[in-house]
Amino acid sequence: MATLRVEALIQARTSSRRLPGKVLRPLAGRPLIFRVVDRARRAAGIDGAVVVTSTDPTDDALAAVCAENGVPLERGDLRHVARRLAEAAARRGLDAFVRVNGDSPFLDPLLIAEAVRVFRDGAWDVVTNVFPRSYPPGQSVEVVRSSALEKAVGQMTDPEDAEHVTRFFYAHPGGFRLRNLTCPDPAPGISLCVDTPEDWPRAEWIAARLDAGGGWREAVALARSWKAAVA
Repeated sequence: MATLRVEALIQARTSSRRLPGKVLRPLAGRPLIFRVVDRARRAAGIDGAVVVTSTDPTDDALAAVCAENGVPLERGDLRHVARRLAEAAARRGLDAFVRVNGDSPFLDPLLIAEAVRVFRDGAWDVVTNVFPRSYPPGQSVEVVRSSALEKAVGQMTDPEDAEHVTRFFYAHPGGFRLRNLTCPDPAPGISLCVDTPEDWPRAEWIAARLDAGGGWREAVALARSWKAAVA
């Protein structure tokens, strides 16, 4: 059997509604997007990590920074993120990809590696840890078969599906082969993503203290320490 080609596709844009420009904002001295790329590159079982942004002029700065730093880049539709990822996967000849959010600087590479291992060992269309969600926000991992996303994109009529990419799969579980991975030690009330201005101080706190290879449990512990410190 031929080996499946799988890369991490990191979706990112600078026109975030809640925190514009966050992906290029320095987090503890390093742009947030590069922290995400670094984390993805540490994951075993993938063939590379690629930033996938839009062709909108608002993302030209992001594209330039990636080019200057040797980070592979793909560009596509600003609003139809599902099509953007499907087309990037097709251009790169991927059998599947790991969907990574560009606002997850503490994503555990071991979670990516485990999801990719399960995907490679089975006949799944999507291996996920968010259906249902049990890991903290910022630790979301979804391995998506490229042909399955291409099929889904052709059936999408709701703009929410186009924006949120995998929402269509979860709304139509009977039409796809889905496998969920469950957190062994849930941490309710903890978030590890960077979505709003209020998230930034916590992210700075964690980034300044978390080792480059630190896992999700270490990040959760630091998030709890931050909450206690500001209480």
